[in-house]
Amino acid sequence: MNEPTRFSEDVKQVSELKTRSAEIIGQIRRTRTPVLLTRRGRGVAVLLDVDEYERLVERQSFVEAVEAGARAAADGDLHPHEEALAILETFGDGNGWKTSGSLDGFGPGRPRRDPGMGGAGQP
Repeated sequence: MNEPTRFSEDVKQVSELKTRSAEIIGQIRRTRTPVLLTRRGRGVAVLLDVDEYERLVERQSFVEAVEAGARAAADGDLHPHEEALAILETFGDGNGWKTSGSLDGFGPGRPRRDPGMGGAGQP
């Protein structure tokens, strides 16, 4: 989210959404900040721009993967170097990731997003 939530502008009653939906959605798309919907003074829902929602979902998935990897490492569930390289070499199998040359070391063999695949996360 690009701007902090402004409670004077970003909190709306559900009844207001019913009568001013196009204006509220326009505000969300323009400012890329969520709008908190309330009923009887209590928060009941949040409206969020689709791009921001997708970014949050992708970020959460990444965080969960990093946490799972950290737990696995803490538990000693690691792959030997050569086995890890062999696993990385398989990244072109349907996910749009390609490798060039050997992955051993810091060179052109690092995984990269195939530009023809498109999608989020492309460098």
